[in-house]
Amino acid sequence: MNHPLLPMPERTKESDAVYAVLGRALAYATEFESNCRALAHLFDIEKSESEFSYEVCKLVKSGTLHAKIKLLIDEHGLPDWVEEKIHGARKARNFIAHEAAEDHKIMMSTSQLMKSFETTIMQMTGEIADGNQIVLDVTSLLKEGKRGHGSDTVAYSFAVASWVSREKKQST
Repeated sequence: MNHPLLPMPERTKESDAVYAVLGRALAYATEFESNCRALAHLFDIEKSESEFSYEVCKLVKSGTLHAKIKLLIDEHGLPDWVEEKIHGARKARNFIAHEAAEDHKIMMSTSQLMKSFETTIMQMTGEIADGNQIVLDVTSLLKEGKRGHGSDTVAYSFAVASWVSREKKQST
């Protein structure tokens, strides 16, 4: 139903499916952001030599996430491309959370634009998956002292894409 103050695109089976993809991508982007914050906090706590919660809180609130990740990469001798992948994932997260969510009416106006919109969302989700996999592996490194990538990048990216996409797996 339309209202003069809130003109919405027509709801169709196709548009509902694309909005579902956007919603799942936004949920995944939010999870990535949460994982980044948890990693930054974990890094701050690891750096703290004080057991007083005030000092830990002060550390958690200091510095940007980007600066913390850069320091973490340098300190643990991680490859240079790690910073680039995480930065790309953060840009993709911001696109999904801001631009895609704001411009959805224009992008959903024709069938061709819907397909293009969905393709863009899936590409951005792939970039987030690359960064999130690194964040999760580095979190594991800090928590458990394990070095290297603990997860299978291809399997992880495929699992994320399968969850976000509109294609449902057939039950057997």
